[in-house]
Amino acid sequence: MELAVQACGNAESSSLDGQDTSNPLYYHEAKEAFYFAAEAKAILAVRPELRSPDWQGLGEFVACGCVLEDRTIFKDVHVLPCASAWIFHGGEIERKQCYFPAGVGESISPGA
Repeated sequence: MELAVQACGNAESSSLDGQDTSNPLYYHEAKEAFYFAAEAKAILAVRPELRSPDWQGLGEFVACGCVLEDRTIFKDVHVLPCASAWIFHGGEIERKQCYFPAGVGESISPGA
């Protein structure tokens, strides 16, 4: 069985009508399994040992009001980067890639 996981969205995105359009996908990679969920608390419910803080992520949250890159405030719980296209095969991650390069869309003017 092959599974593809794609994600798009970040903490700063919103739609034109002001509604939040971010849909982060949280994940934890372990030797025995790959866990992912729409909320970090779902992963923490099945893996309570992950409740320890990620000090860099926590510091970023306090200083910047958000956590940068793929970190969260929990150690070993991450956010799937925007535009990720990860392929799973045989229960393992076969390939991690982006479905478009960084910066695509930034040069497109509105109404184009």
